[in-house]
Amino acid sequence: MRIAGGKWWFPAAAVSLAVVLAVTFFVTRPDNTPAPLNAVTSNRSTTDPRLTYAGPYRNVHPDVQYVGDATCANCHFQQVETFREHPMGRSMFRVEEEPAPAPIDAASRNPFSGLGTNFRVERRGPQTWHHEFRLDDRGQVIYDHAIQMKYVIGSGERGKSFLWERDGYVFQSAISWYRQKTIWDVSPGWVDLSGGRPIEGGCLYCHTNRVEPLPGYVNRFVEPVIRQSTIGCERCHGPGEKHVARWNGNEPAEPGQDLTIVNPGRLAWPLREAVCQQCHLEGETRLVKRGRGLNDFRPGLPLEKFWAIAVHDEEDYKVVNHVEQMYRSECFNRSSDDAKLGCISCHDPHVKPKSVERVEYFRLRCLKCHQDEASKQGPRKQCGVAPAARRHQNGNDCMGCHMPKRGASDVPHVAGTDHRILRRPTQDKAEEPHHAAVNSTELPVRLFHRGRFQDLGPEDRRDLAMALADTINLNKLPPIYSPRAIELLDAALNEVPDDVDAWEAKGIVLVKSNRLREAYSAFMQALQREPEREPSLLSAAYLAERLDRRKESIEFWKRAIAKNPHRMLYRANLAAALSKEHRWNEGREHADFWVQENPGSIEARHARALYRLRTGDFDGAKADFAIIEALKPPNLPELKAWWESENRIRGP
Repeated sequence: MRIAGGKWWFPAAAVSLAVVLAVTFFVTRPDNTPAPLNAVTSNRSTTDPRLTYAGPYRNVHPDVQYVGDATCANCHFQQVETFREHPMGRSMFRVEEEPAPAPIDAASRNPFSGLGTNFRVERRGPQTWHHEFRLDDRGQVIYDHAIQMKYVIGSGERGKSFLWERDGYVFQSAISWYRQKTIWDVSPGWVDLSGGRPIEGGCLYCHTNRVEPLPGYVNRFVEPVIRQSTIGCERCHGPGEKHVARWNGNEPAEPGQDLTIVNPGRLAWPLREAVCQQCHLEGETRLVKRGRGLNDFRPGLPLEKFWAIAVHDEEDYKVVNHVEQMYRSECFNRSSDDAKLGCISCHDPHVKPKSVERVEYFRLRCLKCHQDEASKQGPRKQCGVAPAARRHQNGNDCMGCHMPKRGASDVPHVAGTDHRILRRPTQDKAEEPHHAAVNSTELPVRLFHRGRFQDLGPEDRRDLAMALADTINLNKLPPIYSPRAIELLDAALNEVPDDVDAWEAKGIVLVKSNRLREAYSAFMQALQREPEREPSLLSAAYLAERLDRRKESIEFWKRAIAKNPHRMLYRANLAAALSKEHRWNEGREHADFWVQENPGSIEARHARALYRLRTGDFDGAKADFAIIEALKPPNLPELKAWWESENRIRGP
């Protein structure tokens, strides 16, 4: 899922190592695209909505503590037990605690080939290891790079991905399980072998109960990273400290509704939907609002006070955009506020119906609004297809006709339910209500919870500018929108000059506009305010090299490595930069790290071979070049010419 909380990344420079490391090779994250905006907000505070809340619920205040699912189970045992079988109750596990692990036999494509290499999943007792490996023409192992997985992420309804952790830094593996096809394959969005994908707080927010990102880092968290694995009771009901105290007799108990805990079903519909939209409204991009933290939202409050979520009116079908689809449905738009269609109109968040119950379960929810052909009861007319024909066609499955499965545009091997609830799905484009026209702006993206652009205040315009920058960064909008994004960002920075996120956003839009010197200045502004901010260090290092400020680039890469010693990207680029300065002894350890983390990379092997030659380790260089020959890259003739040249220079 693409949730804000990552950093600015840059497209990789298309390079091959020629005779020497003549150009710097910049390695991107594994999906070869920039990452979304930072979810750790800048240092200016605005009034905390939890402190100004004037509603009835007493667990909204930030001082109210979380108690954990085990405490909830003391009284709500049945709900906790059934929730454990719900996809939200299986959102993440430590690997050794994973229920029903996926098969790892040949029938499930284990091992499998992808990205020019081979992958394999291995189990060693309770441990799971992911291997990337290559074999030579005789079937002998050229290399076998194995990493122990720590967490499995995803309920398994559609699939599972895997995470590994080092010193509180969390990365995703290139191997994922796709349940609907019952196969192992490359993880979504992966296009090259650039090391593990750093996982930011926004992603884990929607897959685990609670994590605490460390400010200024891309993917480092307070340890232990995971305290309670799966999504828990308090994500939807709010912290339970006062509720437990009330029922233990330690908190006043007013007559009537218990207001020490939020019951989402009793909230006004926008607040009710906000609870689900925490995670089920993906949008084009989403970011934590300025002055807010990742974990600040409380059920009972408007989501838009904590998150800015931008959408595109021509949204593709994705794995997690059910909310946007529902908002485009007639069922949603025609339902009244006191009976508004919403997520829990159809879904019980505590219980998932069994497969054999599914058709009847959801048909009965349709009949809350539509007539039953037998009783003729209901506010809307019954289905136009005769009951006998429906039973013959699909077993009288309302969803089968009006909410069919569709393939997702952002994840391979996955299909999900179309939540537009179309009357005639074969005519879906003509039937869609133009919900977007109500909130239209002159810009291609809009804030989901806000109205027309001209009605937006300064803070919302700043958020919209950040969303524009992100979509430009991700190549989802052409650079023609860059001047407008810069104009809005400049207005925000005039208002709040210390907005580090906005400086970074401006920098990346300037990069996309090829205004590199101005972009460098923008990142310098960010680093003046937060000198060791990892995403800004990365951007500054990249731009310094592009601007032929190599010594500055080297220092920025060193600072980035000090911030995150486990990122292969930083080591690879520092090794390249140091080679251009002929600082062979200093750069060799980084070339070693690059090969260690990406042993199938021809560039990494070539780089280390050069470093070994320049530091007198001919046998080590020879071993690296032998592996290059065994891997048979397309540019092998060119590399052989380089090797022969090096041998002539070295002499007998």
